[in-house]
Order: sequence, then structure tokens, then C-alpha cells
Amino acid sequence: LGNLKYAAGQTPAQTPISNQALATLLPPGKSLWVCGSTHAGEEEIIFAAYDQLRARCPDVFLLLAPRRPERGEELVSLANKCGLTARLRSQQGLLQILSESSGNNPPCDLLILDSIGELASCYSLAAVAFIGGSLVAEGGHNPLEAAWAGKAILFGRHMEDFSEIAADLIATGAARVVADAAELMAALTEIFTDTATGEKMGAAALALTTARRQGVLAGHLQAIAQLLAAK
Repeated sequence: LGNLKYAAGQTPAQTPISNQALATLLPPGKSLWVCGSTHAGEEEIIFAAYDQLRARCPDVFLLLAPRRPERGEELVSLANKCGLTARLRSQQGLLQILSESSGNNPPCDLLILDSIGELASCYSLAAVAFIGGSLVAEGGHNPLEAAWAGKAILFGRHMEDFSEIAADLIATGAARVVADAAELMAALTEIFTDTATGEKMGAAALALTTARRQGVLAGHLQAIAQLLAAK
């Protein structure tokens, strides 16, 4: 019947933030790196790679969404220890947080998305997405939201809970596996310095989801209907 998770893309999600609103809230002239559903033990790796990446690609901005939004303050402190200035989505309006001329707030290096339901909207403007729960043994998280947005995808070795989808993405060239900060940095540098690489990966991700969702929902419903009729 196919993997039913692919079918979710058939129904447009109700996005809390529109693409147009997001575009006006991001720092001007920046390329967005979105890290979604991260866990403890991953953020140190992400911040280390980001700090090195900015030396090569100063126009990159990081948006990090922890799996548990209540870890927001903890992650701001961790970012500070890593030499980065972070702001929380919940502190105030995104425009005030991210604007280069935001009154008393100095420009920040990254945004912590300590909110529910906004991550999928943010993927739409990303240049590359990292899927959390995969650099540590948490089984990974669903990469299809980023794939439906047509984005280049990175994740760690621990994608056990989504092994079939991860294998599909890797096989088609839509995703790459990174094991540590060095491999994450290398992959990000290539994608951000060679736009064709990211575009090719994103196109492969979108093509895969489009192909795999065809008929999968109808097939499941038909099977259910046949079982009910027989009963």
C-alpha cells in the first residue's frame, strides 16, 4: 500500500505563519538554515558547526526548533557559552527579535523557535533543513515536512523511527547523513557555496514525495472499505 506518511502532503497544512510574513521577519539578505526537533546533545554540535560555517558563509542565519519548546531558555544559555547570541520566539514579535535595527535589542545570531506548530512554515523559506533526534540515539523525526517544501535535507545516523523514508531520501540524492560537527559543517558549506547542489537535492526531495504520495491514501481507504464490507 505504500507509506501512509507520504499522504499527509495531499492536504495543505494550516500554516500559522504565511510565507510572505516569514519573509519579512527574517534578517534581510540572509540564507536560512532550519534545524527541526532537536534534542539535548545535538545543539552543541549544531552550534559548533554554525560558528565555523559563518566564517565561510557569513550570510547564513540559523533557526533552531527544539523538540521540547520548554528548553528555550536552556538553549539560549548554551548558545551564549558557544559565543552566539540567541533570542526566543516567545520573547516578543519575530520582527523585533530579528530586525537589524530592533531598538534596544542587538542583532542576534540565531532564533530559538520555542513554539508549537510553526516549524513546518519555517521550512518553506529554508535553504537547507537538518532533522533532529538523529545525531543522538532518539530515532530521528519525520523529514517529510522539509521534503514537501523541496529542501535539501541533512540528518544524523539515528533515523531508526523513519528508516524507510530516510533510505528513500538518501537513495534519490535528496538527503545526506552527517555523523558529527565536521561532517555537518562540510555538507552545509557545500550547499551554501554551491546553490546548484542544494537546488538539486531539494528537487529530488519534492519529486520523491510527489511520486510516493500518488494513490497511497486511496489504496488504504479501499483496503479498509473491503475489510468492512466483508465483515
